[in-house]
Amino acid sequence: MKASKFMMSLSAAVFGGVMYMQIAGACSRMQAAVLGTAMLVCMAICYADLQREKRRKAVQEDKARRAARVSMDKAAHIAYRADLMRQIR
Repeated sequence: MKASKFMMSLSAAVFGGVMYMQIAGACSRMQAAVLGTAMLVCMAICYADLQREKRRKAVQEDKARRAARVSMDKAAHIAYRADLMRQIR
């Protein structure tokens, strides 16, 4: 995840530099278009990776919450049955 964030910020910096160089006249429009497009694609890939990581983390947290809830339900049921058995005796 850190690598994706780093690559996204690096791509944004390179994209900004390329646009500045094109405006300043240091590189041709074609070079700027090719490099700019490559950096935008790289940023999109990094963004998709970050979103996938967030979704994966949310799914894991949801599974952990469900497992905890089931565990608590089982513990409550066991306690209820034990109490019921004490009352019957």
